[in-house]
Formats: sequence, structure tokens, C-alpha cells
Amino acid sequence: MIAAEVATASVVLLHSSADINGTHGAGECDPRAVFYHGTDPASALLLVNGTPLSLDAALTNRANSASARGFYLATDPEVAMYFASLHNKAVTMLRYAMTTAALSSLLAGGAALGPVPRGAAIGSFPGSQLLVVPAQFSQFNDLLRDGSICVQPYPLGG
Repeated sequence: MIAAEVATASVVLLHSSADINGTHGAGECDPRAVFYHGTDPASALLLVNGTPLSLDAALTNRANSASARGFYLATDPEVAMYFASLHNKAVTMLRYAMTTAALSSLLAGGAALGPVPRGAAIGSFPGSQLLVVPAQFSQFNDLLRDGSICVQPYPLGG
């Protein structure tokens, strides 16, 4: 189980209304396309409150310098937590829900949806990953602003 491999990382939940201005995204998102992203608590707070994706942040926070540049999301929250725990002592999980039209638009623009690469891990990872490439960050940010993508804290375990 992946969770056992991240026992050294603590999970930090964002739950206080003083910490969060609200779920980011103007409208109700279609729950058919749901992804998860794990990051450090400070970055999670920025993302939930609408800070746009940036290449500098993506490069600073990527788990593997050999991996492709971009913003990674996983369909399995434990997979997202595992990769975030590789370079963060504290991990906060985010849930990204998007309309099927938003997902189709990202895929048409160059995002890659496929299996999670195995890398040095023993065995395979469940689910899939979505890689949003830097050239699409502006498109992703626009989809967040218009409510086609919504982000909120993901309370692990409950």
C-alpha cells in the first residue's frame, strides 16, 4: 500500500475558514473528472486561494528533476500523496474537479493523460496521471477562473 511508504510525511489539512477564502472556481464542477495534487501546505494554500500556476513554482516543487516540466495530478489521492511526500515533510492534498469539456480542452492542447510512470518504485501505481505542460498553464488558470476547474482541500481519511 502506498500510504505505508509515506509514513514519514505528515498530512496537513486546510480546514479553517480563516485559512481558505473558499473553493476556487466560479461554478459547480462536473464530478466526472476528478484529480488530486499533493504539495506543501504553503503552496496548497496559495493554489486554493487562486494563485495561478507558474513554471517557477512547478520547477521548484517537482519530485524528480528528470521528470517532464509541468503540473502533475493523479486520479488516485494516495499516488499524489506519495509523490508529494518525496520532497515535502508535510503534505497537503488538493482535489481538482473539472468539467469533461475542460479536460478535453486540456488534452487537445497538449496535456497528457496516462499511466503513472513506475520509475524506481517497486510495482505499479494505481490510476492515471494528468500532466499539464507549462504552455498550458494560462489555459488551466483561465479554466479555474471561469469555474470549469474547481480546487479544494482534500481531507485524507475522512
